[in-house]
Amino acid sequence: MTTEPRQAEPARPPRVSRRQVLAISGLVAAAGAGGVALRVVSWWDAPADAPYACLSEREARLANSLAEALFPAGGRPALSGADAGLARFLDDVLDATPAPTAELLRLFLHALDDFTRLSHFAGYVELPLAERSALLEGWSQSDNYLFRSAVSGLVLFLSMGYCLHPEVKEACGWVFPCGFGE
Repeated sequence: MTTEPRQAEPARPPRVSRRQVLAISGLVAAAGAGGVALRVVSWWDAPADAPYACLSEREARLANSLAEALFPAGGRPALSGADAGLARFLDDVLDATPAPTAELLRLFLHALDDFTRLSHFAGYVELPLAERSALLEGWSQSDNYLFRSAVSGLVLFLSMGYCLHPEVKEACGWVFPCGFGE
């Protein structure tokens, strides 16, 4: 009697139950929410860096990056939003803004930077000017009206600061005999 060697059965992958999938999904969601909460806590009420009254150095870089994307160098006047120092203007606006609005606007600056880390694998400040301008344009046309409104608010503040800059006023021929903007 000849017996042939028995072939081993192929290994089956371990079975995953619905309960295990739900448990893993719950853990991933909880870890994600915890990570977001820790990130928000690290942004919230960060101390201001000199020479700013409200903004940290990172927030000032973010504001100037947004300003440069909104007002790139060239044209008339050749002054970019970053060269105009619009972070200083935004800092003055936030200093005069009551709490918690000022903190929420600062938080929004950080959120914009981190959104781009998820979608472009770099912070907003590190992106090339063309990409920053395209992102800002897209954000200003977002379907989410709350997000679009927040972006529009930042754009409004930066635009006001740019228009009050002496070089811009001179290039546009704006004269305010009553002292407006002085």
